[in-house]
Amino acid sequence: MSSKSKTPIDKSGYSATVTTPTGGKAARCQARSKRHGSQCGAMAVRGKAVCRIHGGRSTGAKNPNCPAGGTETRAKRKERAEAIARIRMYGAAFGIRSKGRKTKQGY
Repeated sequence: MSSKSKTPIDKSGYSATVTTPTGGKAARCQARSKRHGSQCGAMAVRGKAVCRIHGGRSTGAKNPNCPAGGTETRAKRKERAEAIARIRMYGAAFGIRSKGRKTKQGY
């Protein structure tokens, strides 16, 4: 029985700055790999701690009504929930049994 243990992160090769293509200095991305713990070698976006690949260009939510930044608003969710409630109510009144939620089995 072999147990996998995470090795401590080796910071011997760590550098807080990166040399830019023009020869200047820039902050290094602070993102770390989950697999082996090494640090990303890309330049961080100016004023941020991470590079563009790791989310440095993110500006936040696009839709002010939805905190997740998606296209679905709270009003749409409420409208859908009310419609589902009506469908279940009519189904129960006419004796139609709903199947319920789909499980993740088989996907």
